[in-house]
Amino acid sequence: MTTTRYTPKDLNGMTLKSLEQAATELGLTVTKNHSRAKRARLILDKYNELDLASSSDDPPSKDPLTLADPKPAFERLIDGSTMADAVGQGDTPPPQRGGVRPGAGRPEGMTDELAAFNRLSKIPHPAIKATLQSLFSAWAARTCDDVRLTEPEAIDLALSWTNTLELVGVAQRIPLWTQVVLCNLWTTFNIVAKKRTIACNAAAARQAAQAAQQVTVN
Repeated sequence: MTTTRYTPKDLNGMTLKSLEQAATELGLTVTKNHSRAKRARLILDKYNELDLASSSDDPPSKDPLTLADPKPAFERLIDGSTMADAVGQGDTPPPQRGGVRPGAGRPEGMTDELAAFNRLSKIPHPAIKATLQSLFSAWAARTCDDVRLTEPEAIDLALSWTNTLELVGVAQRIPLWTQVVLCNLWTTFNIVAKKRTIACNAAAARQAAQAAQQVTVN
């Protein structure tokens, strides 16, 4: 039976089903675990095997699929990212060299949402934590110091906001310089607020002493 002989370019553009049919015509057996690259490689190897088995009296083959001419572009192609194409069409890629690593891949039954949830940070983003502390410190300066966030409160609140912003893709885009600037602002604000409180208390004490001295004189 005469079979169609395909070039590497032809094989690269064929579907999984077409590659399976071409392999079957050559007497090869493929399974769903064979990716497009693997199927193309099997077909090319079979072509080379048939060429080597040909009679030595035959004239040299002029077919572009002979083993003599290397195909670097196609070699890079089938060794590269073709596995992702096969997975996208429902096939399971073959295990990597050395077998499947224990615990590799997403656990069975885990959805994209659950996987994203498991990747959330366990510590708050420094910039988010500094921002929240600054807001509550500003509030405390206008009311009372008890409004200011304690360290555990700041961590819990900042972590929840960090996870929320991670899920919507915002936290990952906060640049490093923003963290540094906000930390500097937070430190500066704290020091200024404490000194302002000390200054206000000193002024109040001074006024009270002056008032008491006037009462004594009178």
